[in-house]
Amino acid sequence: MSDPRRINRSDMVQMLWPTDGPHTPESMIAAANAIDDLWRYLAHATRGTSDACEQPADVYLAVGALMTSARSAMQALAQLANWAADLQDDDGLIHDAARNDQERAIAAAAAAGNWLFDGSCDMNHLAQHLEKASAELSHLYIDRDDVEGDE
Repeated sequence: MSDPRRINRSDMVQMLWPTDGPHTPESMIAAANAIDDLWRYLAHATRGTSDACEQPADVYLAVGALMTSARSAMQALAQLANWAADLQDDDGLIHDAARNDQERAIAAAAAAGNWLFDGSCDMNHLAQHLEKASAELSHLYIDRDDVEGDE
């Protein structure tokens, strides 16, 4: 039986950022900052001195979750690219360095959209690489008894 005092971290994320919203600029920025914090956590957890990567099965599960998150990131970046494309049609769009040059503002929005689209494509490639790594990891395990028995 699980300890009721133990926090299910995935449930906590869902509680803080429910998939169905509400979606606000503040919650979106906070989610992006949380993703940054989690990547830094993973960077520390996967250092050579960490015990987090003991078994291939554990890494397999983590890589699978990262693959899924890369696919979600791909979708989010593609949607932001579409938002930037739509932004170009806003008559009130202004570039802070050239307030009277709407063409410059439109060009900046287009460039941002292109970079976001490229990022989405990169996330797709990342997801594909993670899927292949996950497939290879799915076959691996460590049997300490066999290793000790061979000595």
